[in-house]
Parts: sequence; C-alpha cells; structure tokens
Amino acid sequence: MASCCYVIYLVSSGHGTVSQVLGFTMAMGNTYGVLLLSLLMGNGLVAIPLSLWRLGDVEKGLQEIYLSVR
Repeated sequence: MASCCYVIYLVSSGHGTVSQVLGFTMAMGNTYGVLLLSLLMGNGLVAIPLSLWRLGDVEKGLQEIYLSVR
C-alpha cells in the first residue's frame, strides 16, 4: 500500500521518470519475493525433516495407530 502511494507521489510531483518508477516496482517485487521465499522455506526446512524423523520411529508410529483405533 505504501509503495503504491510512493509511486503515485513520484508521478504526480514530476520527480519520477518512467525508469525510476519501473526500477522502484522491480525492487519492491524482488523484495517481496525474497521475503516470501525465506518465510515459506524456513518453515519447510524445519517441518519436512521433522516429519521424516518421526516416520523413522516405527514403534512410536505403531503406538499412535493403536491409540487412534481405540
């Protein structure tokens, strides 16, 4: 939202050229992508090995299945 306001301000004040606005939007898109990637990948780097680790313990898995059947 703030980036849209900044782009509108640049264009309306006459300080922003097309290349400056284009560069700003590219930088904002890149920043958003890196932030989203780091958040999603951070969760996956912990959750996937943890689930695989839990699948490796057969006795505990059987115990959980036995408890869910009751």
